Amino acid sequence: MYSRHLLNLALLSIALIFSPGCMEKLRKIVPLPAPAERPVIETIPLNFEAPLTVVAGSRYANLFDTSQSYSLWVTNEVAEAKLNADTSTGEVSEGDKESDLSSAVEINENFLTFECHLTSTFNDPSVAHDIVKLSEVDVELLTPSGGRLVPAARIMGSLSVDHQSALPTVSRTNLLIFRRRDASGREIIYPGITEFAISLLTYESEYRFVWEFADRSTAVSRANISIDRLTRIPFRQYFAWVRQALTHFQ
Repeated sequence: MYSRHLLNLALLSIALIFSPGCMEKLRKIVPLPAPAERPVIETIPLNFEAPLTVVAGSRYANLFDTSQSYSLWVTNEVAEAKLNADTSTGEVSEGDKESDLSSAVEINENFLTFECHLTSTFNDPSVAHDIVKLSEVDVELLTPSGGRLVPAARIMGSLSVDHQSALPTVSRTNLLIFRRRDASGREIIYPGITEFAISLLTYESEYRFVWEFADRSTAVSRANISIDRLTRIPFRQYFAWVRQALTHFQ
């Protein structure tokens, strides 16, 4: 009888412990472990300057001169390098550097901007003139998720024509501006990205600028930008053009 009484008491204690009220008290006394957080893999661009390459299967492989055509992605780092170069030549004073860079960073929070230099020696000069100013050219940013974004704005810059060879060498600078987020609101550049590209499609031919990324924890060497290409468009001129193009977004 005594042992049966002890058994009943034990069963009653177990029932009380596992009742909702007691479980709530236990949770307060012994906190549940927090769910493990997934590590964020920070990625960095391996190149800020991307050469133009022709895509296999294109009808014309010589529309652009790929040895001279390139695009500079003007990130915050590139903007600062431009600004430092302008400061060293006296175009920008030391006292203005902080506010100038802050305005560039503000633009880069919402947009991706690219300084594209295109050259063509195509055997039809009229075609060469058209394609370097991106006339009749479909321009798209190819996102890692398979999306295609058209530029939010284009800026056509200076033209240069060299007649020293049998065929004129036609060159033009274009600025391309894309929204930093796609239609769903997702960031184009995100942790874990491996690459993205800008596609130029014309005359059944496709050319691309490609930017690649690597895990920051991996030892990588970044391609340097030559000083003449870095300073081809000075900092203030570049961002003045960008701000002017973005006025209708305000």
